[in-house]
Amino acid sequence: MEALERATGALLGLFVGDALGAQTEGMHESDLLTLFPQGIEEMYTKDRIVGDCGEITERSELAILLAQSMLLSNRFDTDNITATYRNWLGENPSLVEASLKAALESVPLVKSESNGALSRIVPVAIYGSTKQTKALLDMAEQACMITHRSQLCIDSNKTYALALVESINEGTGGEKLVGYLKVCAAKYHFDGRIPAILNSVSKSNAASSVGKDKDSVLHTLQIVLKTLLETSSFEAGMKQIVKKGGSACSNAAIYGSLAGAFYGPEAIPDRWVAELQATDSLTRFLRKQSAHRRFNMNLETMASDLATRLLKN
Repeated sequence: MEALERATGALLGLFVGDALGAQTEGMHESDLLTLFPQGIEEMYTKDRIVGDCGEITERSELAILLAQSMLLSNRFDTDNITATYRNWLGENPSLVEASLKAALESVPLVKSESNGALSRIVPVAIYGSTKQTKALLDMAEQACMITHRSQLCIDSNKTYALALVESINEGTGGEKLVGYLKVCAAKYHFDGRIPAILNSVSKSNAASSVGKDKDSVLHTLQIVLKTLLETSSFEAGMKQIVKKGGSACSNAAIYGSLAGAFYGPEAIPDRWVAELQATDSLTRFLRKQSAHRRFNMNLETMASDLATRLLKN
């Protein structure tokens, strides 16, 4: 499989996971098991608290906006990316968490160790997959610091970016990918909690998605990698992670991008892709810009187009 296919799978998997996971966001796994014993198998299995069936949230929107900023400026420019995010907020997007909106508009989160910055790193990883590792890690850090300044969040973003690039370039997954990340964590002196999480994913005890740490970046890294190890297809992994509830939207989006890169876009069920839709705020924002007035808002087409252009840039 070529790098372009895997890069396309990473973006498409992000969109699918984001939209699918929105159905179980904030729920307890035990409640989901009672209400949906067969699991969440469709985009329309359960009514969402916010947004319409198949609609992406700010997790995918911010990734798309970051990609567009890089492509229009022909480089990674933190100031341009931040300005793009703030201009988009002027469209009053309805699916943005209050803490993230505040971080984008004014002061980044200094102490938060939440997973809010992870999902938007996907286009940085695709763009950085053809660059030197130092450049990739610098971009991952800068992208994270737009909203999250804690060292744990920064190092987690770097870890996830390295995982995506390794999967895109080499097709690496499973225990081999986890082993590669352990080496990277030691080499680049990441926060000591990251190697501990990497060591934990091979153990038999399953990760829970409830409790005070359900939104933590460490928990997300753990559950995403553990799901990749425990399942053998994109669909099986996605069903497993969505049924756990908790921070399902982020967890499923982040799993979806890594699994999409590993398995490729052909492994992503067509029935899920067919239900995807962009938000009105994203559509308005992109089409207000002269370069995007005829922009194709079909998210499957967008994933392919963005991947192609990011790899060539």
